[in-house]
Amino acid sequence: MTHTDLRARSAAPRRRNPEATKERLVTSALELFTTLGYHASTTPQIAAKAGVAEGTIYRHFSGKSHMFNEIYRGALRIYAKPLDEGKTITNCKQKLEVLAERWFDLTRRNRHLAYLVFVMPVEKLLDDESRNIRIEFHALLISIMASGKSDGVVRSGSAEVWADVWLQLVALAVNKLASGVWTGDKGYLTQVVDAAWQAVSVNSSR
Repeated sequence: MTHTDLRARSAAPRRRNPEATKERLVTSALELFTTLGYHASTTPQIAAKAGVAEGTIYRHFSGKSHMFNEIYRGALRIYAKPLDEGKTITNCKQKLEVLAERWFDLTRRNRHLAYLVFVMPVEKLLDDESRNIRIEFHALLISIMASGKSDGVVRSGSAEVWADVWLQLVALAVNKLASGVWTGDKGYLTQVVDAAWQAVSVNSSR
């Protein structure tokens, strides 16, 4: 290869990888949103953390709010997937146990996603699409409680109430795991899952 060839290669423009750039922006924004908070995180900070110019953000998102909502919807879909996959399990208690364990595994892989879905106060930041997906997410959990009521293993009353009770207890464990307060010891997690079931079940021995 000649010096001319080398100069030609070095002068050639680098190929952009828009998807990789967007992924870096999403990762950087997620970490900042869940550590500094939404309002304290700025687009210059996000761009700098991702190693791109601030203007690059606007090739992928219309602004910070759009970016936040896309990230939130993606995170919620990740945590909703086990809800949908668990439809093949008919035993309500087992279904909830598997669901909690899947959520704990997801939390171990990415604590920022877990914090965004279960801990961070996001209600005032959500657009209509994100709110609808959040409603769908909740509806899947309510349907599990409703099936448990039909089978006589979940307490009488509103399936929505029991879904909220179970979710709040499991979210507590997710928060502890995401924050590093609870690490590899699964004993704590098991206790929370058992307590969550006892809170909603007709008979905790079932």
